[in-house]
Amino acid sequence: MNSFKSSHLYYGLAVLITLVAVTYGLTQYKVMQAQAAAVVDNRNVISALSQRKEKLQKYYDAFAATQVDVQAQLLQSLNEIVPIGEQYTDLTRQFDAFFASHDSATNPVFQSSLRFGKGVVVSGMPNIGALPVTMNIESSRENFFAFLEFINQSGIQASHTRLITINSIQLNFPDGGEVLENKHQVLNFTVDMSAYYRLK
Repeated sequence: MNSFKSSHLYYGLAVLITLVAVTYGLTQYKVMQAQAAAVVDNRNVISALSQRKEKLQKYYDAFAATQVDVQAQLLQSLNEIVPIGEQYTDLTRQFDAFFASHDSATNPVFQSSLRFGKGVVVSGMPNIGALPVTMNIESSRENFFAFLEFINQSGIQASHTRLITINSIQLNFPDGGEVLENKHQVLNFTVDMSAYYRLK
């Protein structure tokens, strides 16, 4: 009888151990499946993030390149409008380009003299200098106003010309005085200006 009870006890323990082992095995299997699924999910997330990062990097690179171009254009414009140093030669070329583009037999404009003074620091702007420029010009009335507009547009980014201001103009009319209705009447005038530049 004792051996029968012992065998039942062993049998019960064996069944119990088997159930525990099966339950543990199933639990571990489910955990492993969950971990495998999590690994796959993580890989998918990492792949998606990597693709997003690549797209963002491309957007950033394009944006950065655009900003570099914009900054280069602004620096170029700044150097055209307010160059470093007095830059007599470039200023003379700027004037020559105006006269060459406006002078014609029926509508003349001619620069008879060009003089530069000594540059001075602009009051209240310690990094900006003003170069005195004096010109004697002979031109038609039409080109006189074209010259004034040329100076008025100077320093505007779209004009790509150095910033110049007029300090004074002295007009000389030929014999017979001013004839308002004649846009080709030839005038002689002296203009005193300031061309601006950045100090080194």
